[in-house]
Formats: sequence, structure tokens, C-alpha cells
Amino acid sequence: MKEKAFLKEETPSTSVEPWAAWQETKALAFLHARVRQLLVAQGVEDTTVDVDGHAVHVYMAGPRDAKRTTVLLHGLGDSANNWFRTLPLLAWRGDRVIAIDLPGHGHSPAFDERGFLHIREHADVVRRIVEQHAVGQELALVGHSLGGWVAARAHLAGLKVDKLVLVESAGLEHEGMWERIEHEEDVKRFFKTICHHTPFALNLLSKEVAAMFRSPAVVNFINAYEREDLLTPAQLARISAPTTILWGENDGLVPPILAHRWHAGIPGSRLRWMPRCGHAPQFERPVLFHRLLEEALGHAPVHHALRDALVARMPAMVRRRLDRA
Repeated sequence: MKEKAFLKEETPSTSVEPWAAWQETKALAFLHARVRQLLVAQGVEDTTVDVDGHAVHVYMAGPRDAKRTTVLLHGLGDSANNWFRTLPLLAWRGDRVIAIDLPGHGHSPAFDERGFLHIREHADVVRRIVEQHAVGQELALVGHSLGGWVAARAHLAGLKVDKLVLVESAGLEHEGMWERIEHEEDVKRFFKTICHHTPFALNLLSKEVAAMFRSPAVVNFINAYEREDLLTPAQLARISAPTTILWGENDGLVPPILAHRWHAGIPGSRLRWMPRCGHAPQFERPVLFHRLLEEALGHAPVHHALRDALVARMPAMVRRRLDRA
């Protein structure tokens, strides 16, 4: 498939020029385009949706008649490509899955000259997309870092959520919660902070990652985020959705003490630890992360699902004999 044709998109109400947060970084642009192609090759819908006249890029997958919609929300400076393993897995499990590029991130242009949105504005975008595109009677929100903060805010703003999964979630105040990343050395230090063990390939991309983190969606947010968006103990106590908190034991960006604060503050929440893991479990411990995520969403162990899929392909006579066994 030619790259030019691949990048062409249609929006429900308006046509937009192709845009990406990493468009000035050749290696990252190539990698993200490749991930996008691989997702499309697996049957993932790659499209944009309209939110109050603004284009928001989303991936969608899974049955349209699913019982539940699961929404995936990425972190600051990241994109929906962060979920390239998670999205097809949950769709195979039977969920209708929507992975959103938050405005100013990934392939979603910024809404205005600020280049970023405040947390409550992001939460409203999520609410609008859920109202327009979710299917089934149930809703699960899965948020990583900034995405967890947005998910919690969307729920507190009135979005009915049946499962809430917070992965290394930001949103609670702590010292040094934001650091500027402007230069290649900043990025290398950042990698050491977020990873239990920094992959060699990441250091090769440090210069381009530094350029991406200088985007308005990141810099302007850090400079102008509203402290009122930080969650207080009283607000945590109002989270009523069954909540699972997933946390890497070696997270140096959003330290593990905050996992305990989320857990203590949200009534009935469960806290699950991931050893030898930093702030990016989707990449550092993908097998463990996805097992815990599936468990948090209420899916049976994967070997049960594989067995059921195998049995469903057997002749009816064989299935009847298995049922009697």
C-alpha cells in the first residue's frame, strides 16, 4: 500500500490535511506509520470522528454488537499507537474497542491556538466520543498516565463507567510531577526514569523523542495545566466504578507511593503490582500487563478463550461428546 494513499482520511463533517505530532521526526514518523499499517491489516478501523467541528483520530475494532465498549486513553506526548498490542487483543476477546488520539497528540490536530486541552476538556472529548460511538450496555475506561487522569475526570463528570482501569495514572499532586524535556540528554535521563531497563533502541531515537516532547500539546500543558484538575481525596472517594490500579514497581516518573494513594482513596479498588517494570508496562512487560488488564476487565484466562475458540470450530458431534465428558 502506498504511503500517500494510506494517510488519506475522511472525517464525518470536514476534510482535514494529514497531521501528526511526530511529523517533523523522520524515524518516529516511519515507525508510527508502520504501526498504523499493521493495525489496519488486522482489520482495525482507522478513522477520524467529529467533536464539535474538530477532527479527532480514533482506532476502532471488535464486534459492533458487543456487550461492552472499552475505551483506551494514552499518556502525555503519546498516542493511540501505544495500544497496538492491546487493541486487537481486546477486540478478539469480544469487546468493541475505541483507542483515541487525544487532541494535539498522534493524528489528532489541536483544537485551537493553545495547542493543548485541559484535563476537563479532554474528559469532555472522551464523553462525546462515547456518546456517539459506544455500543452495548457497558463501558470500560482504560487510561495510562495522563489517560488515567482523563478517565477518572470523565467518570467524575458523570460518565457512567462499569470498569475503570488506571495504569500508572497521573492526577494526584506530588513534587516534581512535571519535568521539561527539551534536549537529547533530557530524553536519555527520562528513559532511565520511566524504564526498569532502557532498551538500546530507545536511546537511538532520543533526539527525535526530544523534538516530539517539545510539541505544544506537551509543553503548553505542562506550563498551563489547571491545579483544580488534580484530584482531591474527597473526589477520589466519589469514584464509584469498580476500579483496578495497575502499577510498575520501578516507576520513577509517577512513583509507587501514588499507587497507594489512588488505592486508599477509591472505595473498593484493587491494586496490582508489576515487578521489574517502570512507567510503560505495555512495552516492558506486555504479557503480564495484558493478563492483568484482561483480569481487571473480567475476561476469563486466555487459555480458556483459546479452548472455547478451538471447540467452536469442531463438528457438532464432537462438541456434544465433549459436553457429556
